[in-house]
Amino acid sequence: MTKNEILDAVIRKTNLPRSLAIKAYESIVESIKKSLSKGEDVTLRGFATLKVVRTKPRVSCLHGKQTDIPAKNTVKFKSSTELKKRMNHE
Repeated sequence: MTKNEILDAVIRKTNLPRSLAIKAYESIVESIKKSLSKGEDVTLRGFATLKVVRTKPRVSCLHGKQTDIPAKNTVKFKSSTELKKRMNHE
């Protein structure tokens, strides 16, 4: 599902003008990005939890060449029990 498909669904279900739906979408996404960049978890009840995790530094040996990969922050997506059940038609 793309951004435009999400916006179309919101517009259909809420009858909001497209400009307001875009502002709402962008505001939600920006809030999530801001929280994650601060290292905060984001919990969307019934959907998922987005958690910031720190990867360990590691070494890659692609194509016979050794490359150091530094530690970094990344996001882990953990789906909710409700979403898992829905996806598996339970």
